[in-house]
Formats: sequence, structure tokens, C-alpha cells
Amino acid sequence: MTLYSNTSPAPRRTFFPASLLLGFLLLCTPMQARAESPESPETQPHAENLEHTATPESAPEAEPEPQSPPAQDFPADPATRLSMARHAFNTADFDLLRPLLEPLLTPQSLLDDLLDRQEARQLLSLGLFFEAQQVPDASQRRTLLRAARGHFLNLLREQPDFTLDPLVYPASVVELFENVREENREELHNIRAAQSAEIIATTTPEFQMLYIEREVQTHRFALNFFPFGVGQFQNDSPVKGTLFAVSQGLALAINITSYLMIEHLRGADGLYETSSTARGGNYAEALAWQRAQYSSLGAFAALYAWSILDGILNFNDTQIHIRTLDAPPPELNIPGPSAGNDPGLTLGLSIHWRW
Repeated sequence: MTLYSNTSPAPRRTFFPASLLLGFLLLCTPMQARAESPESPETQPHAENLEHTATPESAPEAEPEPQSPPAQDFPADPATRLSMARHAFNTADFDLLRPLLEPLLTPQSLLDDLLDRQEARQLLSLGLFFEAQQVPDASQRRTLLRAARGHFLNLLREQPDFTLDPLVYPASVVELFENVREENREELHNIRAAQSAEIIATTTPEFQMLYIEREVQTHRFALNFFPFGVGQFQNDSPVKGTLFAVSQGLALAINITSYLMIEHLRGADGLYETSSTARGGNYAEALAWQRAQYSSLGAFAALYAWSILDGILNFNDTQIHIRTLDAPPPELNIPGPSAGNDPGLTLGLSIHWRW
């Protein structure tokens, strides 16, 4: 159809290029739609074949981490969950061990007590082991066993000498545990050595030089017959020795004093003065001093005999005295080598004797 305009002298020149542009767009639209349309079912298998063909040439992918079982309505308290896991183990509900204990040990332990952590790791490893025996996929089975071995290794890292009770756990679980110990023997040895060094460092006090003097005294039996507490001092009884020495010395002093007073009261002719009515005067006074002389002599004799008896009853042939010293005694000071002298060491011996 031809359009005419009253104002345009050549209408075909005005609309002809627009018609060509519209036609070009109509022709290009189906091609663009086909290019953007999804692949046909016939081409999809070919793409999948290419993908499967390229997979062996690429690097092998890491095995996925074990997926946790669906969360159940378990309490949040770690002690309660551990108690429930213990009950599940006793009733052979091994499927509950992993959902109960895995949140307590991964990514970090929520159990502060060492014994609770050890028990939780044992039960969780047991649950992972039995779950691995039930899954048909080999890759998932290896993943579960690797997780069980990891918890066993963490248990051994805290206590390298830990062992599973074969009467409680199956032999296959015990064998897996011992394989983990053998594979990590060097690491566990280093941990054990570090723990021993730490224990020694925290429990062993600093060494201090201590000097002990041991003195051996040899006693003489004859000293028990000496007066003035000699036998008591020899037997290391200074209190009794002092009492005997003072009392015997006082009695002897009175005896000597009495004798001197008696001789002082004697006259030049060797006689004592008396009064006419009675024997008084110097004679009476001399008699009093004589009684004191005899009494003191008897007291001295009694005290002397008592000291002899006490010394014999408590007599020991030898007596050992031990004491600690802040510095070595002079007897142990060995002089060093000096110029012009023999550089050889000399050892001296000194003997002290005391009552």
C-alpha cells in the first residue's frame, strides 16, 4: 500500500528505510531465540559424557565430612547428654551416641572434666564405628571411620597410656584403637615425654646443698664412779648432772666448813672452853659444827652413791649426735693445689672428745 502526504513531495524515500529495518529485526529474532534456548534433550547426554570423561583426568576430590544425623530434642546440658549416652550404650542404642555426643566434642570440647571427655570420646568413636558398618557407601564408611580414629587420637593425646577395656568394647573397636596408637607412636612418645618433664618441673623442688654432721661419742664406764655428776654429763643428761654437782658440792662445802670451824674453836692446848654450870661456850658450838660436819658427809655419800647408780643404769657405750649445718665444717675444707705444692688432694680426719 502507498501512503501519500500533502507536505512530502517524495513519500517512498521517507518510509522505505524503516521497512527494511523492521524486516531485518523480524528475521534476526528467531535466530537469537534459538541461540538462547536451553539445549535439546539430544545434546544433554553428550555433555554429560564429556563431563564424565574429563573427571578421571582431574584431581580426585576429598571425601566429604560425615554428615550429622538429624537433630533431635536432646537437652543442652553436657552432663545430661553424657548420662543419656551412657544409658544408650548400656541398652545397645548405638545410633543415639553420635547425635548425643558429637555436639559436645566438636568443634571444641564442652566437657571440662578429663574423665568425662575420655568417656565421651570412647562412646562417640564407638557410635561412629557402628554407623560405618551400616552404611552401604564405601566413601561414607571411610569418612566415618576416619572420624572415629580422630576421636581416638584426641583421647590418646590427652592420656597416651590409655587403653580400652576388651571386656567392655568389641574386639574390632579395640583393634581400631590400638592401630591408632601404633600409627601415632612417635607423636604419643613425645607427648608422654613432655608430660613427664612437666610433672618433674612442677613437683620436684629446687636442689639445696645440705650438710649433716654425725658425731659419735665413745663413753667410759669408769666415769660413772666420778662425783659431781660426771657420769650424768657423759650420758647426755645435763640437768641431772647439774643437780648432782650442785648438791654434792654444797654437802662437801658444809663438811669442810664445819671442820674448819671446829678447829677454829679449839684452844691452844687442843681443848674447848666450857662454863662452870654446863658444858657451854666453845665446846657447845663445836659440837653443833660437828653434827653439821657428819650430816653433810652423810648427804655427800648418799648423793655420790645415787649418782653412781644412775650413771650405771643409763650408761651407753656410744652415743651419736646428728645435726645439720649451713656450711661445710672446717674438717671438710680441702685446700686447693697451690704453686710449689703437690696438686693431689688431701683428706683430713679430726676427732673431738667431749663429756
